[in-house]
Amino acid sequence: DTAVAGSITFPEVTMDDRDELEVKATASSRGEASEVFGRWLRKEGYKTVEKVVQEFLDALHAKAGQEKVPEDAAEKMRAAFAAAEKMAQVNKMVTPDVATPTDEYEDKGDPTGRIELQEDFFCSASDVYDCLTLPSRINAYSRCSDTMVELRVGGRFNMFAGKTTGGFEELTHGGHIKSKWRMADWRPGQFSNLRIDIHDRAAGEGCSLELVQDGIPNQCVESVTHHWKELVLNQIKRTFGYGNLSGDSLLR
Repeated sequence: DTAVAGSITFPEVTMDDRDELEVKATASSRGEASEVFGRWLRKEGYKTVEKVVQEFLDALHAKAGQEKVPEDAAEKMRAAFAAAEKMAQVNKMVTPDVATPTDEYEDKGDPTGRIELQEDFFCSASDVYDCLTLPSRINAYSRCSDTMVELRVGGRFNMFAGKTTGGFEELTHGGHIKSKWRMADWRPGQFSNLRIDIHDRAAGEGCSLELVQDGIPNQCVESVTHHWKELVLNQIKRTFGYGNLSGDSLLR
């Protein structure tokens, strides 16, 4: 027998693409047997994995609609999150002490910037809280595999492949996060103050999130706003089916 190896990846996994998922299947070994394997993988082999991903999306969509998820679908969803968490641990590239560049940096201005965001979701407050604090969830919508979160007061976090880092000051499960937060290209040692509060609305009406962040370098307000609105909040909705994408939710 000849050993061959390959990989199957899904660059974009959202409910909107559920029936037409983009698939990349490749053979990573060499030789004639590998070429045959690669052709089979691209033509037929990916279909079993695609089916599991579709069932995973269906389970998330059912949960977002606050319907009871069938036990078999719920189990697949738990298994998928467990697999994502295991992948994060295997591929983790963050050391306990995350280094901050100190050689040179571009001055981003005085830390006087402030943003306020409000967003509604078709899910529970606990669901959104988990999306902001659990590595498996963050990896899913950030398309990263190296998220590090120490989910405790005094714990640190490193997200989006090191683009955002910081530490937790206050945590209330399902409803409240207060932390120091920075982007990698800010002046060394410069952190903003981040507060997120999530509240359940009436039964069946989902939840609302309020985000307040100050101490932002004044030249970075636009990029920080884009990060939260497009790379976090809207991406959570795209990935998990937790609501309609927002327009201009910035409150000035």
